[in-house]
Amino acid sequence: MRDLYLAAPFFNERELAVVNRICGLCQSRTNICLFSPFHYNQTVQGNIQDPIIRRKVFNDNVRELRDCTEILAWIDRLQPSNEIGVYLCEEKDCQITTPGLNPRLLRPTGEGQISARNLEPIKGPLCQPDLGTVWELGYGYALQKRTALFTLEPPGNLNLMLTEAAVEVIHGWEQLEDYLNRKAHEMPLVGAGWTGGVE
Repeated sequence: MRDLYLAAPFFNERELAVVNRICGLCQSRTNICLFSPFHYNQTVQGNIQDPIIRRKVFNDNVRELRDCTEILAWIDRLQPSNEIGVYLCEEKDCQITTPGLNPRLLRPTGEGQISARNLEPIKGPLCQPDLGTVWELGYGYALQKRTALFTLEPPGNLNLMLTEAAVEVIHGWEQLEDYLNRKAHEMPLVGAGWTGGVE
């Protein structure tokens, strides 16, 4: 049985760097057995677009969720280092096409009509967790798995449905090291729950 299932996004080089660092921290603790969907996917023979391979990956991930004792979920999303192909406007998502301007994640800088001239790039993590990670958290909750949320963002509002399902919320690498040390020594999750703001 696995100790931990790592639910996390891994869709660009910045997200992969975080996932690899988390895995490295777990591997340095001999008492922790981790399942990482990304690293498992690298061992699958065949094209992930093939329906048979797709179903195998899904079934294997679901089996690991059932078999693990706890879920560690990294709930941030990071932009690629170059660009991201969507614009965000104040009231709703919208696409703006500007000749010579590469698509980037933008936000309004002032009042008035939304245009490329009053938008600026949003820097840092994206506001919405990865959909696959959210699915894994929901399924894990239905299975009554203990869950810890990990974020690199400063303390702030988190999604109510995620915080209420989690036993512990971990902020930053130092707290993650503490969590893994407790896990390696078979100490329980803190269990204090989330006391910050929700949305």
